[in-house]
Amino acid sequence: IFLADSQGRAYAQTGYQAGGADKYLGHLSTLQAVRQKRDAAFSEAETSEGVEKAKLLVQGLSELPDGILTAHYGSVIDEIAKLDTQDETGFVKKMAVKKARQEMEEGYRKAAQSQDPEGALKILDEFLAKDDLEVSDTIDILLSMKLNVLAYLERFDEAEAVLNEVVKLAPGSEEAAQAEKILPQLKAMREQAEAAKEAEKAGQEGKEAGAE
Repeated sequence: IFLADSQGRAYAQTGYQAGGADKYLGHLSTLQAVRQKRDAAFSEAETSEGVEKAKLLVQGLSELPDGILTAHYGSVIDEIAKLDTQDETGFVKKMAVKKARQEMEEGYRKAAQSQDPEGALKILDEFLAKDDLEVSDTIDILLSMKLNVLAYLERFDEAEAVLNEVVKLAPGSEEAAQAEKILPQLKAMREQAEAAKEAEKAGQEGKEAGAE
């Protein structure tokens, strides 16, 4: 369920909420307050110019869920880029990275659907090589995407390196703790894969000996 203003621009997304009608009405009031904060920033922006106007527009957009910005606020995003040519707000870079990630994820999904793990890995590595990524994006892609591909390919040394990189990038974080928890699981996967290969090799040798 999207909540939208009179211009059809969404400002919130919600769904079923347990607790009855009164609680849900309170929930809707909270979301409507988001629109009021957005409108206040946008209203102030109308009387401003240049970078200051861009900052107020960014302030208004910052109240909204990231997932609705591109679809509903394209003209505002374009205006910010024109006003803030030096990207003092950092918003232009943020949106460029967001768009690039969306394109990367689409390519990754297509490679996965085509059962092309090497192609998926190439797409991930090309994206991770970008200089303007936030550490949080890098960690998320390493843990949720690259690690899975490497484990599937049984490239366990590289998978272990990914986990160690996460720990190095964000020591003491929840993500680092998650990586450290996965390390022994990865070791068990490696041992299981090696045992399976040894069993397959012994079986093949047995067949060859029997044939003789």
